[in-house]
Amino acid sequence: MASELLLVDNVSKFFTVAGGRWGERHTVRAVEEVSLSIARGETLGLVGESGSGKSTLARIILNLIQPTSGKVVFDGQQVSSAKGEALRNLRRRMQIVFQDPYGSLNPRMTVGRIIAEGLPLRGMTDSAKQAEEVQRLLALVGLDASYQNRYPHEFSGGQRQRIGIARALAVKPEFLAADEPVSALDVSVQAQVLNLLLDLQQQLGLTMLFVAHDLAVVRHMSDRVAVMYLGRIVELAESSTIYTSPRHPYTRTLLEAIPVPDPDRKLPDIPPVETTSRPAEGCPFQPRCPLAIDRCRKEMPQLAEWGCGHFTACHRAGETT
Repeated sequence: MASELLLVDNVSKFFTVAGGRWGERHTVRAVEEVSLSIARGETLGLVGESGSGKSTLARIILNLIQPTSGKVVFDGQQVSSAKGEALRNLRRRMQIVFQDPYGSLNPRMTVGRIIAEGLPLRGMTDSAKQAEEVQRLLALVGLDASYQNRYPHEFSGGQRQRIGIARALAVKPEFLAADEPVSALDVSVQAQVLNLLLDLQQQLGLTMLFVAHDLAVVRHMSDRVAVMYLGRIVELAESSTIYTSPRHPYTRTLLEAIPVPDPDRKLPDIPPVETTSRPAEGCPFQPRCPLAIDRCRKEMPQLAEWGCGHFTACHRAGETT
């Protein structure tokens, strides 16, 4: 396996929010004791329902928000403690493609200005060279060079997402976090953007964190997959292993919920998740789990390896199901 580029070490992020009739304050544990690593050139898929903490973790990795505890190390440098020139260098090496292609682009700027905004970080200040580079980047993401003089509102969602990708690539990053980059797009456009990201990852040798709630989307994008539930990683394995031999009941539930062309197939029926409340002790998934036993209600399962890089946080992971 290639050398490790990114390390997330026991990271947690808690938010204190007001709520209830009397404005009581309570703590939301958005991310809790997460540890993982990503090798150079690898794509790690991060999957879970809305509210599971995926986007929060991605923003912690990119130093857009600070963790409550734990650390993120990128190429040997601790991300959260970076300041000044070191932080600017990290910003160039680590980029993000946001979920919403409509809200992530400045409507007052032309596409050319949006893409060129980061070029000075590469030392490219000459306007003629910037114009050439913008044209190259537009071609790289499958857009016409003439688009640089137009504004974001003149484009479709898929085109805007391509512009967002070009903007991220302008600084020649080594690491790219794609935060649900196709969830706001039509199904017919999703495959185009996903294939573009795959091509760019291979062509540029990018290391990627691909965040999604849809396991079917992640399957073709990722070398490994981490499944997240209520702020915790509950399963982590090679992509093929997750789809053929899942050990955690939550992972199996997500797989069973993938749409297939079978009108007689019944989808799993489990209670909805409540992100602001969880069991006082035991496994967070046990109120929804069909396999829960007494131990699940009393003892928090730890992420443990079950062979060949397959990690699962479940007391019953070793049983045949």
